[in-house]
This record gives sequence, structure tokens and C-alpha cells, in this order.
Amino acid sequence: MAKYKCRDIPEGSYFSRAVYIGHDFIVASPEVPIDENIKKLLLRWEFREVSAEGDPVDGPPMDLLAFFEEAGADTSDLQNDDEHILRAAEFYGLITEFTEKTLDKIASSLGGEEDGEAHPPGLVRDDAGISYQGLAGKVREFCRIILKESRYLLRIIRYKNTLNDEEEAGQEPDLLQPSQPSSLKSDYQVSHTVKSLILTVVMGSYLKFNDTQLVELGIAALLHESGMLHIPPDTYLTDKPLTREERRAILSHPILGFNMLQSLNFPQSIRLAVLEHHERENGSGYPQRLTGPKISLYAKIIAVACSFEAITSARPYKDARDGHMGILDLLKNEGGRYDEMALRALIFSLSIYPIGSYVLLSDGRKAQVVDVNPKEPRYPIVRILGENDDTPVETSSIGVRILRLVPEEAIAGV
Repeated sequence: MAKYKCRDIPEGSYFSRAVYIGHDFIVASPEVPIDENIKKLLLRWEFREVSAEGDPVDGPPMDLLAFFEEAGADTSDLQNDDEHILRAAEFYGLITEFTEKTLDKIASSLGGEEDGEAHPPGLVRDDAGISYQGLAGKVREFCRIILKESRYLLRIIRYKNTLNDEEEAGQEPDLLQPSQPSSLKSDYQVSHTVKSLILTVVMGSYLKFNDTQLVELGIAALLHESGMLHIPPDTYLTDKPLTREERRAILSHPILGFNMLQSLNFPQSIRLAVLEHHERENGSGYPQRLTGPKISLYAKIIAVACSFEAITSARPYKDARDGHMGILDLLKNEGGRYDEMALRALIFSLSIYPIGSYVLLSDGRKAQVVDVNPKEPRYPIVRILGENDDTPVETSSIGVRILRLVPEEAIAGV
């Protein structure tokens, strides 16, 4: 068990496992915060430290996480597809809510004064409540569920763009497509962060990352654009040409994010990922114009995931491209901008026809891509539309194969 000094535990803190005095007496369960009353009692009893097998976390355990654990989330069974999608949509909403709260905490703790003194720009005040240990417990839980439900969460990512497009056009969205509060739909940073987090964790799993590496990668993805919190959204979401000052501000955001995490004593591996996620293999990136061998592995993975997310998401200055075209764009790797291993991780995680895509098969049937083929990304696993049998079908070069993508509107009524 790890030991924690009572005076150093912030009031209102939660732990992922029970907190003990010694090994027998439970002070607080995961659902109970270490509040002012508990701290006073401990000090009155002259207990100076407590023990816990778990880690400090940002809040009480989520009911949905327990639900996933109990259900087992058997991803080998594609029956009850709609139920899986709805459950994944709810989990996606929880990640979104957590991401919004985390970024809000950082944003509200930038600048201003602390103890009557001016706070250095670019750093986070001590009262932000953001720590590596606090995030690690939550992101570890997220990683477990992301890997169990990856095939459904990747479809949710695709649904998010479709849903926003339909609502902008005044269409009624499909009930199976997850909704979110309207305040978040226009929040580019929250949406971008959540999608990037899911993609990077799935890619890290393909690369055989261990638990610690996946958590570090997940935290880096969660905070990779934290430096943008210093910049008004109108600056980076405009369709107008940027001024020199605006461009300079945007180019500085990786440094601002790095400085913030350094002030909070985050591990170097996470700080470097935030600093270098806009670097490119051929030296064309920023802020340091690093070349391949000098760029951290986490940064290389985040760079590919974020680029795919950016290509396939609508912005005020551009339309979204479908996932298949996004993959093909990255596969070109013009100028050798991306790390080949990271590209391979994305392609084998999503397939050439990303999960959620609608396709026309060589036998004339229409289908939806529902899983990847771990051995061959060109031939994903599909579910035939309009048939009662939901048994997945493996596409291949010698059997049923995919001819082309099918537009969303062409599958209505199938």
C-alpha cells in the first residue's frame, strides 16, 4: 500500500480504492471524499498518514464503469449491436464531461493573482486541482473501457460528425446517434481532445504499450492542446487569414502547455508529448522544427491521431472528409511528415475503411464496417445491412470484398 501524509491530501480528494489507517480500519471508501471532517478526526486521533492500494482520482467511481465491468463487455459478440452503441455513447458522454471539467479547471486557473501576487503567464495556479496522480486513476479506467469497447467507440467518433452535420442542416438525427449538451457541440477543443484520446489509446494498444505507457499516452492526449486555453477560440476557429500576432500565438501553444505541465510536476514523457505533438518527421513542424529521431514516441502517435481527427472533422474554414479519404491522405505521407510506425498503428486500428463506414460489397449488398482485421487492414469485418442475421462477414481478396464507400444518404431504408 502507498502511504499519504494527511496534511498533504487536498480536501475533497477521492481515491480509486479504500483508504485505511494501518491495514484494517477503513477511513473512506472510493465513493467517499477525504473531507475537512475526516482530516480533523485523523489529526485529533494523532494519525499523521493513511494508506491506500489505489491512486488519488478526480472524483467518485462512475456507475457506468462498474456496469461495464459487470457486463464483461464481450466484444467477440456482435449481437445486440444497438445496445452496444448506446452504451458506448453513454461512456463517450462521460469522457466528454470529464474532459470539459478538466480543461475548465485549467482555464479558470490561468493568470490572475495568487496570495496577492501576480501569477506568471502560461502557468497554472496551485489551486487548480490538476495533478498527474489525480488524472492517472481516471485515465486508467478510461483506457480499460476504450480497449474493451473500441469498435463501438470508433463508430461513435464517426457518428459525432454526422450528427453535427445533420443538425446544422435541420435534419432529425438518428436516435442511436449519441447526443451531447449543445454547449459542447461547438466546443472544438473538447470534441477534438476526446476523439484524439480514444484514437491514441487504441493505437497504443496496437503498439503493445503496457498499462503505464497507455495511461501516460492517454494523459498526454487529454492535455495535448492545453496551451490553446490561453488563446481565444475566435483566433483558431476563424475562416479569415490570421494576423502575424495571431499566428505567433497559435505557434506558441505547445510551449505554453509544456510550461504548465512542468509547473505541475508532470512526468517528462507527458510534457514532451505536449511540447512536440506538432513536430513532423521531416522537420517541417513546430515549435522546434525537430526531425524524426528527436521527436518523442507519444508525440508521434498524437500527431497522427490528431491529423486524422482534423481531416475528418468539420471546421469553420473547411468541410469534413470521410474516414476512408482521411486514411488515404495520411497514407500518402507527402514529404515524409509522419512516423511510419504511428501511421501503421492508425491503419491497423481503423482499417483502410474505418469502423462505421458504409460500403458496397462485390456481391451487391451494402454493409457497415464494424471491426478491423488485425492481419490485413484492407479487408475489414462488416455487418450486412437489411438482413436479420447480424453475423459478421470477413471481407477478403478472394471472397466478398469492398468495392467502394456508400454515401450516408444511400443507406436510408436499407
